Amino acid sequence: MSGPNTKSADIVQLQADISAREKKIDDQKDIVRISMEEKRKAETEQRLIQESISEGEGEIANMTALVKTITAESAGAKQQALDYITSQNKVDEEKIKKMAIQEINAQKKLARLEKQLEENTEKTTKIKAE
Repeated sequence: MSGPNTKSADIVQLQADISAREKKIDDQKDIVRISMEEKRKAETEQRLIQESISEGEGEIANMTALVKTITAESAGAKQQALDYITSQNKVDEEKIKKMAIQEINAQKKLARLEKQLEENTEKTTKIKAE
């Protein structure tokens, strides 16, 4: 006796099975949607990380170029200072040589004047003696 109650129970069971399957499908859709959102978030994070790395690399390249420029400028300034000191030493040496020559000339002049004084003194003594 498979009456209307059995068919009705079968229909109810089929409807319950269909509802359970629809629920599973909805759950799977939610899982796929959540997974897709997580994937988009991960891709966005990866892109932001890559952009940050690129910016950092750019800044490092700029800083490296700046360090090279400063190093070159420093070397130039150091060379200028060395050249200046060297030229000052040459100027000082030339001044010392000129001063030495002047001193020698002054000593020669003094010696000549002393000799003239001595000669004049001798002449004066001879004239007085006569």
